[in-house]
Amino acid sequence: MSRMTALVRCVWPAFLVAAVAEIVVFVAIDPLDLVIFGMPLQHASRTAVCSIGFVLLWCTGYGAAVLALFLAPGVPDEAGPTVRAPQNTTATR
Repeated sequence: MSRMTALVRCVWPAFLVAAVAEIVVFVAIDPLDLVIFGMPLQHASRTAVCSIGFVLLWCTGYGAAVLALFLAPGVPDEAGPTVRAPQNTTATR
């Protein structure tokens, strides 16, 4: 699996996490009650605030998925499963 394919595969899980996170956040908080940099969002619509919130949550989820991908041990291989670094197999007696 190429690096670009691995990055693209992170998009869908990030989308699902963002959808669930948005439901949880905006069930608890009214979008029009938010204050950003000391300015209330009275002139913005609920749809606009929820849409911007969704995109920000999606970017956060994607960043977390990509970070987990690059911090995971092993390197994706074109031929199949992940190739792991060899372990020390010497037995201590």
